[in-house]
Amino acid sequence: MTELTVVWLPAFMMGLLGSSHCLGMCGGLTVALSSGCEPQKQALLSLVYQLFRIVSYAILGTIVGSLGAVITRWTDFPILLFLAGFLLIMMGLYLMGQWSLLTYLEKQGGRLWKILQPLQKRFLPLRRVSQAIPIGLLWGLLPCGLVYSALAMAAASGGAAQGTVTMLAFGLGTLPALYVTGLFAKQLIHFFRRQVVRSLIGVIFILWGSFQLYNVSSMITNPAGQHTHQHHQTQ
Repeated sequence: MTELTVVWLPAFMMGLLGSSHCLGMCGGLTVALSSGCEPQKQALLSLVYQLFRIVSYAILGTIVGSLGAVITRWTDFPILLFLAGFLLIMMGLYLMGQWSLLTYLEKQGGRLWKILQPLQKRFLPLRRVSQAIPIGLLWGLLPCGLVYSALAMAAASGGAAQGTVTMLAFGLGTLPALYVTGLFAKQLIHFFRRQVVRSLIGVIFILWGSFQLYNVSSMITNPAGQHTHQHHQTQ
C-alpha cells in the first residue's frame, strides 16, 4: 500500500494543483463541448469524455512506463528522475508566465494535433456516448506541458503498471475542475487564469521539482540509496 501511495499520490496532487493550467488551456474546450450537448444528457456525456480522456492518459502511462523501465536498466544515473524534477520546475516557470522548455514541447506536440484535430471534428457536435468516447481518447493527445511533466513522472515510476497508475491518478486529479467547469462554473476559468493564482501554484511546482532534483543529487552521492530506490521500483 505504501509503494502504491508513493506512485499515485504525487501524480494525483500534480493533476489537482495543475488544474489551473488545465482550465486555462482546456477550459474553453470543455465549455464548448458541454454547451453543444442536450441539457438532459450534458452531465453524462461530459463524464464519459472526461473519463476516456483519463483512459488515454493511462495508455500513454503504460507506454512510457515500459520504456522508462528499459532505460533504467541501461544506466546507473537516475536520468528519468532528473527529467521529472526538471520538468516540474519548467511547469512552475510556465505557470508563472516565464519562458519554459514546455512551451517548445507544446509547439512540437501541436504538429501531431494538427493531424488529429480533423478526426476529432468528425464526432462533433456531441450528441451521443459513442461520440464522447473517441473525443475523450483524442483529447488525451492534446499538446500540454502539464501532461508531458506527468509522463516524465510516469516514465520514472519503474514499469508499465506503475506508469499506468501514475497517469490514472494524474488524470483523476484534473477531473474535478474540468468536469465541474463543463457543467456549472465557467467562472472558474477566469479565476484560474488570474496570474496571481497561476504564479502561486507555479512556485509550488518549482519547489517540488527542486526537491526532486535534490533527491537525485543525494542518490548520485549515495549509490546505496539509489540501488534501494531502484529495488523498490522493481518490486
